[in-house]
Amino acid sequence: MATIIPSMSINQIRTLATSVIAAFSSEDVNALSSTQIAALSSKQISAFQTDDFDNLSSSQLRAVSVAAVRGLTIDQLAVIDSAKIIGLQSRQLGALSSAQIAALSAEQFNALSTSQLNALTSVALAALGTEDIATLTSAELSALSTRALSGLSPANFATLTSSQLSGLTTAQIASLSTVVIAGLTTSQIEGLSALQVSGLTSRQISALTTDKLASFGTEQIVALKSGVFAGLSSTQVAALSTQQIEVLTTGQLAALTSAAIGGLGSDDIDVLTADDVAAIATRALAGLSVAVFASLGSAQLTSLTSAKIAALTTAQIASLTSDQVDGLTPAQLSGLSSAQVNALNSDTLLSLSTVQISGLSTRVIAMLGSAKLAALDSAQIAALSTSQLAALSSAGVAGLGTDDLANFSSIELAALNSRALQALSTVQLASLLSDQLTALSSGQIAGLTTAQVAALNSSQIDGLSTAQISALGSAQIVALGSVNITTLSTEQIAALNSRAIGALTSAQLDAMTSDQIAALTSAQIAALSSSDVAALSASDLETFSTSEFAALTSAAIRGISTSVIGNLSTTLIAAMNTRAVAALTSAQVAAMTSAQIAGLSSGQIAALSSTSVAALGADDLSIFDSADIAALNSRALAGLTTGAFSTLTSTQLIALTSVQIAALSTAIIGSLDSDQLNALTTSQIAALSSGQVAALSNTALALLDTAQIRAISTRGIAALTSQQVSALSTATFDALTSTQLGALSSSAIRALTTGAIGTLTSSEIATLPSRAIGALSSSGIAALTSDQISSLNAAQVAALTSGQIDALTTGQIDALSTAAVAGLTSAQLRSLTPEQFGSLSSSQMQSLSTRALSDLGSTLWSAVGSAEFAALSTSQLAALGSAPLVTAQLDTLTSSELAVLSTRTIASIAPSSFATLDTTQLAGLASGQAAALTTTQIAALNSAQFGGLTAAAIGALSSTQLRALTTDTLASLSTSQVAAINTRAFAGLDSTQIGALSSEQIGSLTTALLALLSSSAVAGLTTEDLDVLDPSDLAAISSRAIAGLSTANIAALDSAQLAGLTTAQVSALTTAQIQALRSDQVTSLSNSQFSALTSTQIRNLSTNSIVALDTARIAALSSRVIGSLSTDQLVAMTTAQIEALTAAQVGALGSAAIRALENGDLQLFSTEDIAAIATGAIAGLSTEDIDDLSTAQLLALTTPQVQSMNDNQLAAVIAAYRDI
Repeated sequence: MATIIPSMSINQIRTLATSVIAAFSSEDVNALSSTQIAALSSKQISAFQTDDFDNLSSSQLRAVSVAAVRGLTIDQLAVIDSAKIIGLQSRQLGALSSAQIAALSAEQFNALSTSQLNALTSVALAALGTEDIATLTSAELSALSTRALSGLSPANFATLTSSQLSGLTTAQIASLSTVVIAGLTTSQIEGLSALQVSGLTSRQISALTTDKLASFGTEQIVALKSGVFAGLSSTQVAALSTQQIEVLTTGQLAALTSAAIGGLGSDDIDVLTADDVAAIATRALAGLSVAVFASLGSAQLTSLTSAKIAALTTAQIASLTSDQVDGLTPAQLSGLSSAQVNALNSDTLLSLSTVQISGLSTRVIAMLGSAKLAALDSAQIAALSTSQLAALSSAGVAGLGTDDLANFSSIELAALNSRALQALSTVQLASLLSDQLTALSSGQIAGLTTAQVAALNSSQIDGLSTAQISALGSAQIVALGSVNITTLSTEQIAALNSRAIGALTSAQLDAMTSDQIAALTSAQIAALSSSDVAALSASDLETFSTSEFAALTSAAIRGISTSVIGNLSTTLIAAMNTRAVAALTSAQVAAMTSAQIAGLSSGQIAALSSTSVAALGADDLSIFDSADIAALNSRALAGLTTGAFSTLTSTQLIALTSVQIAALSTAIIGSLDSDQLNALTTSQIAALSSGQVAALSNTALALLDTAQIRAISTRGIAALTSQQVSALSTATFDALTSTQLGALSSSAIRALTTGAIGTLTSSEIATLPSRAIGALSSSGIAALTSDQISSLNAAQVAALTSGQIDALTTGQIDALSTAAVAGLTSAQLRSLTPEQFGSLSSSQMQSLSTRALSDLGSTLWSAVGSAEFAALSTSQLAALGSAPLVTAQLDTLTSSELAVLSTRTIASIAPSSFATLDTTQLAGLASGQAAALTTTQIAALNSAQFGGLTAAAIGALSSTQLRALTTDTLASLSTSQVAAINTRAFAGLDSTQIGALSSEQIGSLTTALLALLSSSAVAGLTTEDLDVLDPSDLAAISSRAIAGLSTANIAALDSAQLAGLTTAQVSALTTAQIQALRSDQVTSLSNSQFSALTSTQIRNLSTNSIVALDTARIAALSSRVIGSLSTDQLVAMTTAQIEALTAAQVGALGSAAIRALENGDLQLFSTEDIAAIATGAIAGLSTEDIDDLSTAQLLALTTPQVQSMNDNQLAAVIAAYRDI
C-alpha cells in the first residue's frame, strides 16, 4: 500500500476514514507528502498513533492545517521536541487552545520565539502558569502585542518584577485592564517611569485606591494626561497631598469635575494661584463647599469671569462677605442671576457703592424683589438711571416708599414701565402730584388698573389731558363712578372714545349733566347701547339734533321706553332712518301717537316689520292712503290680523299690488267677505297662489263671476280640492277654459260626477291631457259615451289604468278608433279579458303595435279566431314573443310566415301542435329557429319530417338537440345531412350514436368531423368502421380521442395505418394500448414515432419488444427513458444493447438498475461509462463487482464516487489498489 499513497489524489486522501488512518504504518506516514498532510482534517490528524506522530518531519508538521492543529491531542503535542516546536508556524500556534498551551512543557515554552509568542491568543496566554511567566524577560514582554498581553491574568501580572515592568511601552500600559491596574502594588507603581505613567487612561486611574494614588510622585502627577483627571472622584482628590495639588497644571485643574472639586480643602485652595483658580471649569466651581469658597482671597475671586460668577450656587453667593463683594467689578456683578441677587443679604447690598449700583445691568435690576429694593438707601435709589428704573419689576416698584416716589422727577416717573406702574398701591398713587401724572404717556394711563383709576382724586382727574382721557378703556371709565364722571369737562367728555362711551353705566349717564349730554358727538351717540339710551329721558333725547338722533343704532332705538317714544317730537320721529324704523318693537309702535304715525314717510312705512304692522290699530290703518298701503312690504303685510284686514276699504284693497296680494296669509284670504271679493280685480285674482286658492271656501268660489273664475291661474286651478270641484255649479264648471280643465288635479278629476262628465263635448274630451283621462274613476270611464270614446287619441288610451281597461265594455272597445287602439300597451292588453281581446276586429288587430303584441300569453291568444289571426302582418307575427299558438292558427301560416316567427315564439309552441306542421312548412324553418327548438319538439318529429329540414337547419342544431334524436332517426339521415352537422354538435355524439351510424355514413365523415370525435365516441367504432378509414382519416382523430380505441382495434391496425399515426397520437397511447402492441408493430414505428414514446410508455413495452429493438434505437433513447426501464427490461437486454449504451445513459441508471446488472455487463462498460455512474447509483456496486473491475475501470472512479462509497466498498477499492 505504501507504493499507492503518493499517487493518491488530494480528494482521495480526504475520503480516507479515521479507521484507515489509524491503521497506517510508520512507512505509510512517512510517505505522505506535505500537500497530502495539509489536506487531512482534524479528525484524521487525531487518528494518528503517537509514535507515528513523533516520526513526522518538521516540514510535515508545518504542513498541518490550522483547523487540523486544533485536533492535536495532548499526547501528540508532548512528543514534539523543542527543535520541531521552533519550526511551527505562528498561525499554527495561534490556533492552539488554552488546554493545549497548558500542556506544553517549560522546555517547549522557552523554545518559542517572540513572533510565536505574539501569535498566541489571549485565551491561550491566560493558561500560562506563574513559572512560565517568571521566565519572560522585559524584552520578551515588550515584544508581546497588546492583544496577547491582555491574556495575562491579574495574578500573573502581580508577580512581575519592576525590572520586567520597565520594558512595557505606553501603548502596552494603556491596554492593561482596570483589574490588572487595580492589582498593581505601590512598589510596582512607584517603579513606573513618567513616560509609562503618561500612558494611563482615565478608567485605569479611576480603578486605583486612594493609597495607591497617593503613592504617585510629583513628577508622575505632572506626567498624567489632563483627561485622566476628569475621572477622579472627590475621595481620590481629597487623598492627594497639598504637594501633589500644588504641582497640578492648569489643564489638569480644568479637567476636574464638580464632584472632584468637592474633594479640595481650604489648605488645597491656599496653594492655588489666581491663575489656577481661574482655570477651574465653570461647572466645576459649584462643587466647592461653602466653607472652602469663603476662604478664597480677593485676587482669586477677581480672577473669576462673569460667566463663572454666574455659575456659583446661591449658597456660595450668600457666604460672600462685604469685603469680598466690595472687590467685585461691575462686569462680575452684571452676570448674577435673580436667585443669586436675592441670595445677597441686606448688609451686603448696603455695602455696594453708588458706582456699583449704577453699574448693575438692567437684567439684575429687574431681578430685585421688593424686600431687596426696600433695603437700598436714598442715595442708592437716586443713583438708579432711567433705564434701570424702566427695568424695575412690579415687585421691585412695590418696595419703593412714598418719599422715594416724591423725589422722582416727571421724566423718572415716566420711565417706569406699564407693568411696574400697575404695581403701585393706591396709597403710592395718591402721593403722586398732578404734574407727575401729566407726564405719563397715553399707554401708561391705559395700563392703570381699575382700582388705581378709582383711587384718583378730582384734582388728579382734572389734570388729565384730553389725550390721556381718550386712552381710558371701558373698564377704567366704569371705575370712575358716577361722581367723578360729573367732574369731567365737556372737552374731556368729547374726548372719550366710543368704546368708553358704550361702557357707561346707566347710573353714570343718569348723573351726567345736560351740557355733558349735549357735548356728545355723533360717533359717541352711535356707540350708546340700548341700556344707555333707556337711561335717557325725552328731554335728554330732544337735545339731540336730527343727525345725532339718526346716529342711534337699531339696538339703541329699541332701548327707548314706550313712555319716552310717545313724547318724542314728530321731527325726531321723521329723522329716524329705515333701519331704526325696522328695529322698532311692536310695543313701541303701539305707543306711537296718530300724529307720529301720520308723519311717517312712505320709505319708513315700507321699513316696518310684520310685528310692527301687526301692532297697528284700525285707526292707524285708516290714516294710510293708497300710496301708504302700496308702500307696505309684502312680509310686513303678512303680519296683519284678519280683524285689521277686514277694516280695509275697497279703495285701499284695490291699491294692493299683485306681490302684496300673493303675500297675504291663507287665513286672510279665507276671511274675505263678499264686498271684498267683488272688489278684487282680475289681475289680483291671477296673483293668488295655489295655497290661497285652496283657502277659498265653496261659498266664496260661487260668488266669483265668470271673468274672475277664468282669471284664476292654472296653478290655482290645480290647487282646487276634490271638495271644491265637486261643489262647483254647472255654470261655474262651464266657465272653465280648456286650459283650466287640463290643469285640474287627478283627485279633482276623480271627483267629477257622471253628470259633469256628461256635459263635456267630444272636443273637450280630446283636449284633456292623458293624465286627466287616467285619473277618471271606473264609473267615470263607464259613463263615457261611444262618441266620447271615439274621440280618445292613442296617448289618452295609453294612459288608461288596468282598472279602467277592465271597466270598458265590448261596445266601448268596438268604438275605439284604430289610431286609439294603436296606443294600447302590452300591459293594457294583458289586463283585457279573453272576451274583450276576442272582440277586437281584424282592422283593430292590424293596428296593434308590435310592442303591445309581445308575450300576451296563451289565454288571450286562444280567444283569437283564425280570421283575425290571419290578418296579422309579418312584422306583427315577428313580434309575438312567447305565444303558444294552437293548431288552427298554425294551419293558416305559410312557410314564409313561419320563417318570420321569433325563436321565442317557436320555442313556446306545444310539441303536439308543432308535430302537425307538414314538410312544406318545415322547409321554411330558418337556422336560428331550428337552433331554438326544444328537445321535446325535436323528439316529436318523425323521420320524414326531420328529413324535410334543410341543410342549414340541420347545421344549426346543437349537440343537446342532436342527442335528442333516436338512433333510428340518425341512421335515416342522408350523407349530405350528416355532412351538414356542425362541428360542435358532432363533438357531442356519444359512443351509442356513433355506433348507430353505418359504415357508409362513417366513410362520409370529413377529417374535420373526425377530429372532433371524443374518446368515448371513438370507442364506439367497430373494426369494420376502421376498415373504411384510410391513414389520413386515422391521423385526423385527436390525440385525446385516440385513447378510446380498444386494444383489439390497436392490434388490428395494419402497418400503413400504424405508420399514419402522428407523434402526438403515439405519445397519447395508453398503457393498455402500448402493452397490446406486438413486437413487429413496435419495430415498424418510424424513428420520429419511436422518439415520441414517453418513459412511461417505454417502461410498459414487453421484454420481447425491448429485445427486438436495434442498437441504434437503444442509443437514441433519452437518459430519462433509460433511467425509467424496469429491472426486467434491463436484464432482458442483449450484450450488444448493453454495449450500445452511452455514458449519459449509464449516468441515468439508478442503484437498483446497477445492482441488477451482471458482472459481465459491468465489464462491458468503458472507463467513461464507469466515471458516468451517478454517486447515488454507486451503492448498487457489490464488493464482488469492485473486485472484478479492470485496472482502467478502477482508476476511472471519480472522487465524488469514492466519497459516496460505504466502508466495505472503500475497503474493496483499497484492496484492489494493493493488487495493482
